[in-house]
Amino acid sequence: MSNIIHHPASFKDPSGFVFQQNNIFYRQVNKCYKDDYDLLMNSGLYGKLVSKGYLLPHEEINQNFSGSGDWYKTILPRQLGFISYAYEWCFGQLKSAALLTLAIQKIALGFGMIVKDATSYNVQFIDGKPVFIDTLSFEKYDPSQPWMAYRQFCECFLFPLLLQKYIKLDIQKLMLSYPDGIPATVTRELLPWKSVFNLGVGLHVSLPSRIKPGSNTIDYKGKFDSQKMIHLVSNLEDNVKAC
Repeated sequence: MSNIIHHPASFKDPSGFVFQQNNIFYRQVNKCYKDDYDLLMNSGLYGKLVSKGYLLPHEEINQNFSGSGDWYKTILPRQLGFISYAYEWCFGQLKSAALLTLAIQKIALGFGMIVKDATSYNVQFIDGKPVFIDTLSFEKYDPSQPWMAYRQFCECFLFPLLLQKYIKLDIQKLMLSYPDGIPATVTRELLPWKSVFNLGVGLHVSLPSRIKPGSNTIDYKGKFDSQKMIHLVSNLEDNVKAC
């Protein structure tokens, strides 16, 4: 019988989960994530990101601690002594974490993968530098699809940075009120009128705020190749740097 302790925040992702045993944190990789995990490890993307200090390194453990039939791999990540959250970070930390996420997305595209989760919870600061800690946040790139994590990136990173830039808001309290990211509608209401002259605000805030959640009237098939993806990521980089 398994005596592992599931991490309470690790339950949304069907790709795997974080658990604890004997005060050590592990992560189970499920069978449904097998192809993406193998691509991450065998394509050279994992090695590239780890060598640059962008991704938390891990070891593979050939043991099914959970006893689950969904088990594919167990990984032992570098253990973290301290966990912080975006609503505790200063402006510079949030900006650095945003730029790291975009840099990883660009690198991943070169290896045929993308970042499927662009939340601030995937970044921690180690020795003062941002490091991406979610090994299972990579999936094979489908050029017929847009970047599904785009809205999440904006809500978790770009919108808080824009609000801090324009209205000097106590952004930490607002982020605490919206733990999954500040919606475009809220951001648009809080931004001052002068922000309408910012093309980035128009593209990433005003336009999305007019689209109802869950609606998708645009046929993206065949219209979002790698060049368009790189252009989007570069545009987001420029807007983050300008904050």
